[in-house]
Amino acid sequence: MGLFEEAMDEGEKFAREHPDQVNKEMGDAEKWADERTGDKYDSEIQSLGDDAEKRFEQQ
Repeated sequence: MGLFEEAMDEGEKFAREHPDQVNKEMGDAEKWADERTGDKYDSEIQSLGDDAEKRFEQQ
């Protein structure tokens, strides 16, 4: 397994073990991105956040 795959596995493990913290940080990241782009890409940012949330819920 390569370095990237190991990092992904560790990130997913952390997300499963600490879902509340991950959800808070993801929300903060979405808010930051919206502020930086002037909400220009709001729907794309929201979609990526939703996709990430679904990925972690499946595991």
